[in-house]
Amino acid sequence: GLFHSELNVDSQSAKAVESAVLKVIDSYKRNGNIKPDEQVLIQSQTKDVKVSGVIFTRDIEGNSPYYVINYDIGDKTDTVTSGLVNNNIRIIRNIEFGKIPHPWGLLIESVKEIEELLHGLALDIEFAIKKNNKVVIFQVRPLAAVNRFVDIDDEKIYTLLNNTISQYDNLSQQSAPTNSYTLSDMSFWNPAEIIGGKADNLSYSLYHYLILSQAWNDGLISIGYKNVHRPLMVKLTNKPYIEVETAFKALLPQDITIQTEKQLLNYFIDKLKDNPELHDKIEFVISFNCFSPITDHQLNEVKKILSQSQYDELRNSLISLTKNIFNDFDQIKNEDIDALKTLEKKRIEKIERYNTCELQEKISLVVRLLDDARKLGTPQFSRMARLAFIGNQYLKGLVASGVIDQGDAENYFSSIETVASNLNTDFTRVITKQLSLKEFNNIYGHLRPGTYNINNLPYYKMPNYFNLESGLDKTAYSDKEKKYDSKKFKDKIEQYLKKFEISISTDFLLRFIEETTKYRESFKFEFTKNLSLAIEWLAEIGNEFGFSREELSLLTVESLKGVSSSTPLPDIFELWESQIKGLKLKRNISNYVTLPSLIFKKDDLEFVEFRSAIPNFITSKKIMSELIDAESLTSDEYDNIFNKIVLLEKADPGFDWIFSKNISGLITKFGGAASHMAIRCAEFGIPAAIGCGDILYNRLKTAKVVDLDCKNKLLTNL
Repeated sequence: GLFHSELNVDSQSAKAVESAVLKVIDSYKRNGNIKPDEQVLIQSQTKDVKVSGVIFTRDIEGNSPYYVINYDIGDKTDTVTSGLVNNNIRIIRNIEFGKIPHPWGLLIESVKEIEELLHGLALDIEFAIKKNNKVVIFQVRPLAAVNRFVDIDDEKIYTLLNNTISQYDNLSQQSAPTNSYTLSDMSFWNPAEIIGGKADNLSYSLYHYLILSQAWNDGLISIGYKNVHRPLMVKLTNKPYIEVETAFKALLPQDITIQTEKQLLNYFIDKLKDNPELHDKIEFVISFNCFSPITDHQLNEVKKILSQSQYDELRNSLISLTKNIFNDFDQIKNEDIDALKTLEKKRIEKIERYNTCELQEKISLVVRLLDDARKLGTPQFSRMARLAFIGNQYLKGLVASGVIDQGDAENYFSSIETVASNLNTDFTRVITKQLSLKEFNNIYGHLRPGTYNINNLPYYKMPNYFNLESGLDKTAYSDKEKKYDSKKFKDKIEQYLKKFEISISTDFLLRFIEETTKYRESFKFEFTKNLSLAIEWLAEIGNEFGFSREELSLLTVESLKGVSSSTPLPDIFELWESQIKGLKLKRNISNYVTLPSLIFKKDDLEFVEFRSAIPNFITSKKIMSELIDAESLTSDEYDNIFNKIVLLEKADPGFDWIFSKNISGLITKFGGAASHMAIRCAEFGIPAAIGCGDILYNRLKTAKVVDLDCKNKLLTNL
């Protein structure tokens, strides 16, 4: 890509050939690389190309045994090497040839022939596949990038992958809702966003124990959704997944009959197979989980698979579910607020006890903190998150129906004050000396980037999140004027609701949206106090035994529950040490296995296709700015994100500190339309692309400037 390439040269014209050669030589001069012995490479032009790209015979990120294909579809043959396109496939090297889909089997067959000629040397090969299925090889080079890695035992990786395939098979056979078994790292509760695409043991265990084993469903059952009787999250090697069929079932009204349920679940999965890029948006665009202003339009899709009586059953169930939620909202809210108050009271009691008890009891207190949160915090959060989603659906439905315009909806939503807007205001107060850092940390100090990650310190232990001497412009997002005519806004909604199927007032609907948005965030804020305290206590306990935070991240909640008040301290040390040693080895091997974001069948584990994701664009604004990867910064560099578009892999409440730096935009690899950062950016009116996926994220990692056009749903690196 450094020098000029001239295509479509008429080989029968000496003048055309001479002109093309001179253009190439001139590009040598422009780049200061001209030498007397330089040569120009002339190749026969390949026509009728359907696929072209580059294939590596080993993974350059770790030398693991995968064929890695970066490709483009179409007749252009230079888009991959120029960095414009990065569609990606990874194929385990020991795959049975018959499992490789067309046309990739043709390419692998050709590559294996070249590998044999070059005695297994790791290779970088440029290729094309013509419309007549002929494979064309343009260049073959040694893959020097793998030389920096130590040799690894491919057989261990093959064994681990085979075990993972067997695990998927076993899970599939146990699957209850349908005959299919689909896994996604971004559907519904978004584990890739919350704990990462390759989660450490402790993060996974905490997320599973606190929420996704049972509490998530307990919160939904109480407001009329189906009881699924099973955990929502599973782990293959070190990658967390959501059971998609389980999620779809849990989002159906309780009174839907089994026959209708099965037909709907099969329909939802078929729609996801046809549109895999929607796996982070299943609540919004695939499932039917409440009755909103656009539900009748959405239900038209299923008339072809349901009888009239089934259609009426589904529609009436959604109406009944939503009516009951609206009618019971104040009671639900008050009961959940009371539960959170009890959670706080019990936490204070444990803090007082922790300071005076023996080490064994301290371990017990960590577990009890988690148990309190699982009973008095996470079901309440799950429930309020669902109600906030319904409120959000109504707002989006009113826009989609043309009742209100997008700009007014954005300004209304951004006017809602939540924990995040309070944090931003209080941060400004700290900088202007109106609030002490100690007072700030008394409220927000438990937050940490990576809420479940013991390796990340909470705010109160990392003051560099907030540089008080930065001298930056401290204009808070919450101070920005939100211009919309509230009376006209309400009048439009009032006129619509007069004819709406569910009888509610405009005042109630707006209060419902505002309060569920606030409580969704405040409930999360409260239960994570228990979680953060449990993590820090575990770090202190581990330090007593000589374990680092990194080593403790290999433990699980079960590691803690296996300790009683009578367990001798040496036995605790030996138990944890043996678990840490065993899991270190397993984790190291797991890092060499590539798993997809979305799995429909077991063959997807050997032929891994990284599909282009559709980002969730927030606001209708357009911004062009320098891009900065916040996760690559040291604590001394946090102020560098001021007025920049920030790039994050995943984002949760612990990353709220970025909003105190007046960022101009946000892009994340993971995240759904209802994710934490999507809500934050909508609240602050910050243009964002949430959940851009592996392919686009990897391209942006090397970008300097980005054009983020949310209105036209475009994201371009310049």
